[in-house]
Amino acid sequence: MATNDDKKKNARKRKASRPASGIGKQKAPSDSFSGKSAGPKVTVRENAKALREREDALTGILNATQESVLLFSADGILRMANRIALKRLGKSTEEAIGKHANDLIPPELAKARLARLNDVVQAGTPVEFEDKRAGLLFRHMFSPVFDSRGNVTDVAVFSQDITRK
Repeated sequence: MATNDDKKKNARKRKASRPASGIGKQKAPSDSFSGKSAGPKVTVRENAKALREREDALTGILNATQESVLLFSADGILRMANRIALKRLGKSTEEAIGKHANDLIPPELAKARLARLNDVVQAGTPVEFEDKRAGLLFRHMFSPVFDSRGNVTDVAVFSQDITRK
């Protein structure tokens, strides 16, 4: 019968015999925002739960601000918006998400903002500008969101009402 010391030695030998490259190794998913490993045997249900928790946390963060936060695809489709942005657009989540900017704001304003969005996509750098809509003056920051290959896939938008400032 193997002793605890024998088991430890065998475990070290198995570990040492594994390939040094990353081939064949899989990083265990981390739980929530802690970054702690969830272990090698994570069920689909556990992954779905962790994903829901992250989504809920992100929604909470986005809704914590009293300014508009939106995410547009590189071609101008609204992918995400916080509560304030939806309120300012006068739309529900269902009415806004998946719609093109042309369908959300007046045509001339959409044309100007889409030109800025395209500048961000082409240059891969943020732009800051001001404009007016519905009697309010807004300061906008459009920032690129990159994929793992360095391509701009989305544009994050932060719009601050500066009418009274």
